[in-house]
Amino acid sequence: MKRSTAGFTLVELLLVILCSSVVTMAAMSFLLMGMRMTGESNDTAQRQQTARIILAMVENLGGEIQSVTEDADWKITGTGGSELLAYSNAEKKLTAHGMTLIDGLEEATAAMNGQLLSFTLKTGKGSYKTSVYCRTAPPKQPESGETLDPAEEAAFLTTFRSRVAEAAAANAQAARSDPAGPAPAPAVTTPTERESRLALLNILAGQHGSGGEIQNQPADAPYRYFSEWYIGGYGAGKPGWNADTPWCACFVSWAAAQLGDAYLNTVPRFCSVDDGMERFQSGSIGTWHGRGYAPTPGDCIFFDWTGGSDPAHVGVVFYVDAPAGKVYTIEGNSSDRVAIRSYALDDPCILGYGELNWKQ
Repeated sequence: MKRSTAGFTLVELLLVILCSSVVTMAAMSFLLMGMRMTGESNDTAQRQQTARIILAMVENLGGEIQSVTEDADWKITGTGGSELLAYSNAEKKLTAHGMTLIDGLEEATAAMNGQLLSFTLKTGKGSYKTSVYCRTAPPKQPESGETLDPAEEAAFLTTFRSRVAEAAAANAQAARSDPAGPAPAPAVTTPTERESRLALLNILAGQHGSGGEIQNQPADAPYRYFSEWYIGGYGAGKPGWNADTPWCACFVSWAAAQLGDAYLNTVPRFCSVDDGMERFQSGSIGTWHGRGYAPTPGDCIFFDWTGGSDPAHVGVVFYVDAPAGKVYTIEGNSSDRVAIRSYALDDPCILGYGELNWKQ
């Protein structure tokens, strides 16, 4: 039978429509799959970029970070008590000043070890980590403490150095006037505790006015700053450490190291005020005395500016005026310099004292 060329038969038309539908559906499926893949790719890239921006922000905030509350819901607090970052474990999101930075997180952690902040973000596509040394602003000095004016400080240091010279002369005179005559020098000469304390105070006084630099150093000295001495130099492996690193504890540790084991049974070394206080309390570097103790020049003195129990600053007792109820201190990083200050002996900001392990 001769085939008609006038048009499609009904069967042929149905076959054409069916094939066209299959091709169209396949094309749409490929298009939707491509759109979904593109959406997932954009979402991943956006989260990765956001996470990196947050990490960079945390690193840049190092100088403002004061504390971290290490709970399931944690927050990073800055100077003045402002909330810099907060994480909601229930909502799985990170916020800054109440605004959402990133949500849909699997985990976010922030932990302080001393003054080193370790920060982690974890999404379904990756984990992002950073560590930064928190160069906090110098602690606010209490209103009850007094900063001596330059003339008062100069007079105070002159009097102190006169006492050191008088003590040295008296010791020399006692040695010369020994009626038994000169005796062979012992194999090891241990200074008295009073001499040891005076030696420490003399070292500290020699740095008066320093802004964090070690004064009276030779030109080829390997270290310039007290904090640099503590960590053995700045570098890529020591994030956040530089000339602005809080250095009150480094200053005390440096001075004790200058005395060394000729004067001390245990030479204290700490850069974290919390760590220093804990080590005195444990007895590993000396003896801890709480509020109400009658201090002796040469004792370390710890402060909590809120009057609580969280140490924020450390110095050394320089002079005690018991009749006036005052204690004079020499402190590093006090308004950015080595300064002499005075406090009432019953000042609530004085947390306690660390008595060094002196050789007897």
